[in-house]
Amino acid sequence: MKCKIVCRITFSIILVSFFAISVVFFAEPAKMFYIENTIEAQYYELEEFKSLYNSLNYKNAKYKDILYVNNRLKTFIDENKVFFLKDEARFLLAKSYERLGNRPKAIQIYEDILDNSSDNMVKLDALFELVEEMKKSSLSKAIKLAETYEYIVKNYKKTEYYKMLTELYYKANLLSKAGRTIQYYIPEKKDISKYEVILSINWKKYSKEEKRKILSSLFNSRSYSSYTKYAIKYVKEEDLSDSEVEEIGLNIINFASRDDKKNFLKTIKVLPQYVGVTYELESFITLSEANIDSYSSKVRGEYYYRQLKQYNRRGSYNETKARKIYENYLAGEMEVEMVKKNLMIAIRNMLAFKKYDDLTELTEKTEEKLGLTNYFDYIAQDISFWTAYGYMMNEEKTNALKYFEKTIVQIPDTYFAIYAKSYIEDILGDLKVSYNKYISTLKENYEKSTDYRGKLFYSRLLFVMDDNSKKDYWRNEVISLTKKYYPDTFFDLQDSSVNIIKSDLNIYLKFLVFLRSGMTDKAEALLLDLNINDKNLRSVLMLREILKNKNFSAARKYYDVMGTEGFINENFAFFSKELQMIFYPLPYDSEITLALSRLEETQLDKYLVYAVIRGESMYIPKSRSRAGARGLMQLMPSTARLVSRKVKMGKNYNLYDPLDNIILGTAYLNDVIQNHGLLKGLAFYNGGVRPVNKINKNFSPENELELIEIHPYKETRGYVKKILTNYLRYKLLYENRDNILSINESKKKNEKDNSYN
Repeated sequence: MKCKIVCRITFSIILVSFFAISVVFFAEPAKMFYIENTIEAQYYELEEFKSLYNSLNYKNAKYKDILYVNNRLKTFIDENKVFFLKDEARFLLAKSYERLGNRPKAIQIYEDILDNSSDNMVKLDALFELVEEMKKSSLSKAIKLAETYEYIVKNYKKTEYYKMLTELYYKANLLSKAGRTIQYYIPEKKDISKYEVILSINWKKYSKEEKRKILSSLFNSRSYSSYTKYAIKYVKEEDLSDSEVEEIGLNIINFASRDDKKNFLKTIKVLPQYVGVTYELESFITLSEANIDSYSSKVRGEYYYRQLKQYNRRGSYNETKARKIYENYLAGEMEVEMVKKNLMIAIRNMLAFKKYDDLTELTEKTEEKLGLTNYFDYIAQDISFWTAYGYMMNEEKTNALKYFEKTIVQIPDTYFAIYAKSYIEDILGDLKVSYNKYISTLKENYEKSTDYRGKLFYSRLLFVMDDNSKKDYWRNEVISLTKKYYPDTFFDLQDSSVNIIKSDLNIYLKFLVFLRSGMTDKAEALLLDLNINDKNLRSVLMLREILKNKNFSAARKYYDVMGTEGFINENFAFFSKELQMIFYPLPYDSEITLALSRLEETQLDKYLVYAVIRGESMYIPKSRSRAGARGLMQLMPSTARLVSRKVKMGKNYNLYDPLDNIILGTAYLNDVIQNHGLLKGLAFYNGGVRPVNKINKNFSPENELELIEIHPYKETRGYVKKILTNYLRYKLLYENRDNILSINESKKKNEKDNSYN
C-alpha cells in the first residue's frame, strides 16, 4: 500500500510537470511511450471509472447500487486528484446525486464544472442539466444561460444543443430567434407542428441555401406533408434548375400522400419554366408507356427503374419485357447512378434466359450513350463481370478478356475479382497465349501509358495478375499514383493523414481515454474538432482503439463505413496488413479451431468460418436478427435444435455463447457445403433450399455463378458475394493465398440437402 501511494504521488508530479512543458520536441516513439505509460499508470483508476460509469448508466439500477456508486465516486475523486477524466468523474457524481433525489447537490457540482472546467464537452453536459433545472423557475434565465455558453458548442452534442435552444425560444415566443437555431438539427415527427410555426414566421428571411437546408431536414425527418408544403413555396419563390425541381418532385411522388403529389404538380404546371418537368413527373406517376425522352436523367432513371424492378422480384424474370423497357430507357438522357441499377436488372433478366448476346449488346449501347469509350472506362464491377461473362459464353474471348480486366481493376479482392482472374486464366489457354506473355504485355502497356488513368489501371491489374513476389512493387505503384492525385488518401496507419490526431498530444491522450472508458461520442467529437471530416478516416481511428478491447458492438457502426462502394472497399487490397487487420480481425480463434476439430470430414477452414461470422453478426456474440436468428453465426433456434442432435450436444447449449454457436454453426455450414459446394451451400445457409430449387427448375442455370446471380432473394445474392469477398480477404491477409475456389463446387451438384428438413 505504501508503495502504491508513493508511486501515485510520483506519477502525479510527473504528469503535472509534463503538461507544463511543450510537447513540440517529442519524437513519435517518445510520444507514444509517454501516452501508453501514462494510461498504464492509471489503469486501475480507468477500470474503476468505467465500472462506475456503466453501473450508473444502467437504467434499472437499484437505490443501494446508486448509493454505492455515489460513495465510491466521492472517494475516487478525492484519491485521484490528477485523474485524466476528473471532471467527467465529478459530472458522474452529480448524476448519482440526481438519481438519489439530491438535486441541489447535483446542481452545485454542475455549476462548479461550468465555471471552472477547462473541458468544453463536460461543460456542455453540465449546461444541459442546469438549463433543464433553471427553465422550471425562469425561462428567460435559462435562455440567457444557454446563449452565454454557445461559444463552447463545436461538434459534441451540437444538434442537441440547438434543439434545446429552439425549444426554449418557442416556449418564450421568441420565434424569430428560433428561426436561426432550427437549421442545425433534424426535427422529430412529434415536434413538426412547432417547427412549422417557427418556419411560417421566418421563411421569407432565409436565403436560398438556408431554405434548401431546411427542406432537407424536413425530408430526413420523414415529415413529407410539411416537406411538400415548403417545397411548393421554395419552387415558387426561387429560380431553380430543372434537375433540382425534378429531385424535389421525385421525393414527393415517392413518399408523400396523393393530395401532396397533386398540389405539387398543380403548382409547377402553371410555371412556364417547368412545363417539361411537369410532363415527365406526370408520366412517372402514371407509368405511362410514353417515352420520357427529354433532358430529365433523374426522373427517367427512376421511371424506368419502377418498371424494371417488377422483373427483379423473387425470380419473376422476363427477358423480352425487361429488354424493351431498358431500350426505351436508352433512348433519352441517363445518369450513371440510375444506369447501375437499371442495367443490372436488365442483365439479370438476360442471364436468366441465357441471352448472352443481348446482355453484351445492352452494355455496349449504354457505354456508347454515356461516352464511356476509353479502354479504362467502366460503369460498375458487377456490370463489367457479367458483360465479360456474356462475351465469354458467346466465344468472343478478346472482349471477354477486356471486361474481366476491368472487373479486377475496380475492386481487386472481391467475389467478382476472384472469378474474373480464374476466367482470364482459362481464356489465355483458349487463345494459346502463355501467362508470361500476357503479363509482359500488361507491363508494356503500363510503361507506354502516358496518363495517370492508364498507369493506375495497369498497376492495379498487375497487382492481382503478376507473380506474388511482385505484389509489394505494384501495391507501392498504386499508392504512389493515387497519392499523387489525391494526397489526403491513406493506406497505412503510419500515414500522416491517419496520425493527424497525434499532433496534439493532450488531445490524443484524451481521445484514447474516452474510447477506453466507453465514451465513443466524445472521442469522435475530438476528431471532428481536429477537422478530421473524412468519415473513412474517423472510422479507422475509432476502430483501431475500440478493437483493442474487442468491443465489437461499439465497432459495428464504424465497420459499416466500408460499404460496397467507396474508397475503403475499392482500395482495401492496397492497405497495409496492420490496417486490414482492423477490418478483418481474428477474435474467436480457439473456439473456431475446436469447432472444426469436431468435424469428421470437412472442406472448411477457419477463414471461411470467420467470413461467415463477419457477414452474419460482425463478431457480436449477442447479435439477433429481426427473424430471430441468433449469435455469431446467426442460427435459427429450429435449425440449432436439429444440428445439436446430429452433433450430440443435446439441449445443453446457448446460442449467445460463442463456443456453442460456432460449434453448431460450423457443423451446419459444413454439411450444406459438403452436399452442395461452396456457392450453393452459402445460398442454402442464408436463404434455404426452396429458392435454389425454384431457380434450378425454372431456368436451369449453366453453373453456380449464374444460379446465385438470378437467385430470387436479393438478400441471398448479396450474402453469397459478401461472404466470398470476406473469405478472399481473410485468406490473402493471413495466408497470402487466393485459392478459395479450391472447395469443390460441383460435389454432389444435383443432390438435395435433406439433412435438416
